[in-house]
Amino acid sequence: MKKYTSFVQLCLIGLILVTAFFFNGCSVFSSIGSSISLGYENMVSYFNGYYNATNLFSEAEDEINTAALAARGKEPASTQPIQIPGTAKQKLGQVIDKCSNILAFHPTSSLVDNALLLIGKSFYYQADYLKAERKFAELLAQFPNSALALEAQIWYARSTEKLGKLEEGVRLSQAAGTTAQAIGDRDSETQAHLLLGILYRRMNPTEKSIAEYEKAVSISRDDDVRGNAQISMGDIFFEDKQYKKEEEVYLRTADN
Repeated sequence: MKKYTSFVQLCLIGLILVTAFFFNGCSVFSSIGSSISLGYENMVSYFNGYYNATNLFSEAEDEINTAALAARGKEPASTQPIQIPGTAKQKLGQVIDKCSNILAFHPTSSLVDNALLLIGKSFYYQADYLKAERKFAELLAQFPNSALALEAQIWYARSTEKLGKLEEGVRLSQAAGTTAQAIGDRDSETQAHLLLGILYRRMNPTEKSIAEYEKAVSISRDDDVRGNAQISMGDIFFEDKQYKKEEEVYLRTADN
């Protein structure tokens, strides 16, 4: 009899639990569903934000490069702010906003270093070189082993050049060039030598500047990059009244 009573009690308890779950289950599943839905929406928003930021930056950079080609021939080592189209400036502002949201709401995500780099580049193009320098320094401090570290170091050096920190710019550029050479990154090595050419030109040892541009020409496989480096060399020879060498360099440029 006791076994039968216990069995009945267990059945009653089970029935009560099932009934309770039936009446409350909708709210339980609703809560779980809402959490999953919210997480999914946040993830989609996160990736869409970064994807949109990269597209906006690419569009803005294309506009800036097009404008730079139109103004070709101006002093490459000028400390004057980069003149960028209004539409590009607006897009860069959107990039900064979207990437700042990633840093604020997803501080442990795998895209934090990417976001920092895009913000730094955007500030650089907006001629806010101090903020740019800080973002590149932040990336290098937090993610020294990031795949973006070398690129960030070169942009960091560019920012220091714009801020007039020429000796620091030389140190950073030389370090970046050494790293790039060690890992076989020809593009980054070329950029480091081009930047050293600009830095030495501002510091007046023109022989060193010419030597760095020559290295960039010998390393790069990009005809446009090689051509621009040779034009910079020609400008230096013109300023030094070495017209024969200037002519030779420009002829080499025409042959490329």
